[in-house]
Amino acid sequence: MIIYQYKNGYRYNSDSLILYDFIRVDKLKGLGLDIGTGSGILSILMSENKNIKIDALDIQEENAKLCELNFKENNINYQVILSDIKDYKVYNHYDFIISNPPFYSKMQASNKHLNTSRHIDFMPLDIFLKSCDKLLKPHGFLYFCYDAKKIDLIFQFMQNTKLKCEKIRFIHTKIDKNANLVLIKARKLSKSDIQILPALICHEDNGLSEELNNIYQNIKVHSYDLQ
Repeated sequence: MIIYQYKNGYRYNSDSLILYDFIRVDKLKGLGLDIGTGSGILSILMSENKNIKIDALDIQEENAKLCELNFKENNINYQVILSDIKDYKVYNHYDFIISNPPFYSKMQASNKHLNTSRHIDFMPLDIFLKSCDKLLKPHGFLYFCYDAKKIDLIFQFMQNTKLKCEKIRFIHTKIDKNANLVLIKARKLSKSDIQILPALICHEDNGLSEELNNIYQNIKVHSYDLQ
């Protein structure tokens, strides 16, 4: 797989790869929506599943163009949509939604592209969850990652929707460090208990953990820079 990225703009990182590994085990079917697609990395990885199609949505025109380029380079026939999530309306709702939404609270003052891609003001958590609730079919799935320190807000805002968390996993840089990322699988109108997975530890004393190294080894992505 080939991914073009802007040299001085937002670049995908391990969050998206870990999130993809979290999603792929569920063997999804139907039509999905990738919110805040950026370069299209999540949609491109998901394209290995031939039982799905994905609409890739982003608020930034440069990301929409980049995503279209990456889909073309990888022979992927997915639709790219330029829209703010709060303004996006559909007639046919989605079977699933995937997203690595912005959750940083500190802006990169000199770089508009980075600010929009990373900062929570451009997609507040409550707006994100309410929008996903409206866009999903009954019993549709939502998969996303977020700042682990905001777990209280995730559950608080979810109570204002029909979404319920079904599976959760915390990500730690090292075994003795606090979780810095959380992976969430939610479902609309679910009555299931929450499955709490073992934590993912990313680094050991001698480098990458075995699990994270296996994730990287199983994802064959070649990245190239654009000016």
